[in-house]
Amino acid sequence: MQHLLRLFFGSGADGERPVLITVLFWGGVIPTLVVRTLVTAPELLVPTWVVYVLLAALVALWPLLRWRAGGRPFATAAFALVVLLVLFADGTGAAQLLLPLTIAQVIIVTGWTGTLLTIAAYALAQILGMRFVYDRPWRDVALQTLSVVLLMTMIAVVIDLVVREQRRRREYARLLDELTIAHADLAVAHEELQKRSEQVRELAVQAERARLAREVHDAVGHHLTVVKLDLTNALRLRGRDDDTAWSTVAEARDSASQALDEVRRAVRALGPGPLASATLGTALEGLVGSSSRDGLTVTLDVAGDVRPLAPTVAATFYRVAEEALTNIRRHARGADRATVRLDFGATATTLEVTDNGEAVESLEEGFGLAGVRARLAELDGTLRIETPDEGGVTLIGRIPSSDAAPAESLRPDTASVAR
Repeated sequence: MQHLLRLFFGSGADGERPVLITVLFWGGVIPTLVVRTLVTAPELLVPTWVVYVLLAALVALWPLLRWRAGGRPFATAAFALVVLLVLFADGTGAAQLLLPLTIAQVIIVTGWTGTLLTIAAYALAQILGMRFVYDRPWRDVALQTLSVVLLMTMIAVVIDLVVREQRRRREYARLLDELTIAHADLAVAHEELQKRSEQVRELAVQAERARLAREVHDAVGHHLTVVKLDLTNALRLRGRDDDTAWSTVAEARDSASQALDEVRRAVRALGPGPLASATLGTALEGLVGSSSRDGLTVTLDVAGDVRPLAPTVAATFYRVAEEALTNIRRHARGADRATVRLDFGATATTLEVTDNGEAVESLEEGFGLAGVRARLAELDGTLRIETPDEGGVTLIGRIPSSDAAPAESLRPDTASVAR
């Protein structure tokens, strides 16, 4: 039952018979059948049984029609011919709804070429039927034929515009689907590329660390071996040849100094762990985040015209911030807020760490602050510690801008990050 309903009435789906067209078809067939059955006027020249046969042919052809470009042109041509015969044989005008339906079918399937031929054929049939069959005056024939031609042309134009718009929308929908799929594929590829890039960078860092570790091992191992041998010889010569023994100790001292220099160079090249795979801004964000706990809130602020800094400068500033925040957590009484400020000045880059703890009368520098001061001094920088009367401690590390080099970008994702 459902198949029969779909076959003769359509579903309205894309490419199938539109519902409005189905209404026009049955709105032309059924009234024509009823009127010719009930009306027996003498002016109806064609017998009723002929109309029945033509209507039966239309119903038989109806399921064969396809409502898309290309369709079934032979079924379309046969349907248009039978509709023409029905309009000619009816004589009551009840079948007029079949006319726009036929034009719609022809223009959808064959385009304007078939439509113009159909209009011409209908106009010729109109002229011949009205003039020579129903003996109407030429004036009436001309007016009615012209009105029919104009009506069919208008119907064809409207339907063509509707069909073109539907095709355009389908094409846009198809392109949008393809674009969505391409965008999804691109996002997946981008994510995969990011993962690959992270893996490559991590492998490069690991390879560099392994190389530096090998160099440290080789260099320090060599020097320590020499130190051990020299000290062994010095112990053996002590008391028998003091001059030679002391000379050997001096050589051991020189070897130890060389080993220490090798370690320092390697450590400087490695830098702090957080800077191995991130910029200074990102590393400071992580440091600020890890320090904001147990009642202490730390904020990060970046000011000035951001410029690239050399790896040694970035590593030094990171160590300054690390030591300052460690001291705040350990020694700043009553401190619940701290601020880390990285300022790119015109002549120098400054890192300032401030807390709101209780006032201190004097501040004694321990090993950590001494190490920070030494790191800054190696880069011609300075360390200043301020203890204002209103409370808190401010630690300021400053390095001249001449030490900057185009090595990395230091600004974090936002200019001010609150942790």
